[in-house]
Amino acid sequence: MKRAVKILFGLCFSCILFACESGPLVYDATIQGKEILTPEPEDSPQINGASIFGVRPGSPVFYRVAVSGEKPLTYSAEGLPKGVEIDSKTGWIRGKAPEESGDYEITLHAENSKGESSKKFTIRVGGTISLTPPMGWNSWYVHSEGVSEEAIRDMAMAMDEKGLDQFGWTYLYLLMDCNKTQLYNSSCAY
Repeated sequence: MKRAVKILFGLCFSCILFACESGPLVYDATIQGKEILTPEPEDSPQINGASIFGVRPGSPVFYRVAVSGEKPLTYSAEGLPKGVEIDSKTGWIRGKAPEESGDYEITLHAENSKGESSKKFTIRVGGTISLTPPMGWNSWYVHSEGVSEEAIRDMAMAMDEKGLDQFGWTYLYLLMDCNKTQLYNSSCAY
């Protein structure tokens, strides 16, 4: 065991010396040849994304129905609770959740000149929210300490331009590195 530890320590020390002799260690998080591997959507509509959405009683409802397919699309829904509606042009479901807890079973519809699609969807009103993992882009692995307004705007535009929103990608996670110096010298807090 001691011999294995000595060998491991020696290898690690050699790697550190080699890295130091090569110059300072620099982390470069840029990506060359960025590409998105999402398949091209079919022309007919396909409703994608979650099948359930959780919201607290009396809270705002703000959910976008993710639909791929040729534009323009027309959206509709059956069974929405009172005070909640869907925008027929954008697919945004908005309103105020009922005060009473419970499941509201809804049928979503999307239609274009190439066809139509329907999907069962549940709005669960109660104490349980985040019922499905949010799909989004995590900036940390690309930008590390170099997060900037321009980078975040570029990511948001890329999600829209590449059509990721049509497949349920709805969030940008802004993770910033707050080391001690930044913590004491800025508004960065945990």
